Amino acid sequence: MKSIAVSIALSLFACLMPFSVHAQSAGEEVAPELFELGEIQVKFTNTDYPSVRLDGESWEETEYTQDGRRVSLHRVNRMSQHVVKAIPNVPGFEEAEVVIEPADWKLVKVNKLDRAWKVEKSLTFKKKPVEPKKPAPPPAEDEAGAVAPEVP
Repeated sequence: MKSIAVSIALSLFACLMPFSVHAQSAGEEVAPELFELGEIQVKFTNTDYPSVRLDGESWEETEYTQDGRRVSLHRVNRMSQHVVKAIPNVPGFEEAEVVIEPADWKLVKVNKLDRAWKVEKSLTFKKKPVEPKKPAPPPAEDEAGAVAPEVP
């Protein structure tokens, strides 16, 4: 008789447990200001697929778009200042960097119910200045006035 009572109690408990968990999760809402992680999106105007560093270190959670003109850095702490440094893979361009301040973060709508912290910045790489070529020294003359042959 005890085993029947125990089995009925366990089955009632198992049937009612999902309803209590659902009621708790539906009532819980976390304020967006409590989330410290966000996403940084950097758009590149004149090159594609540059190497990106966050605060001088490579960032694991990095995602490029298909054309390589935009990079997303996921799970970044939005409560502190960051420096995003981009190193172009194309010769002839200088490195560029952008500073992300805590005030730059915006709460954007992801879908009907979800919001996320995001920063969108744009970077333009400057072209390196062309170094002027040094003029070749005039050929040296011997005392007799003969020109010495050039050595390769």
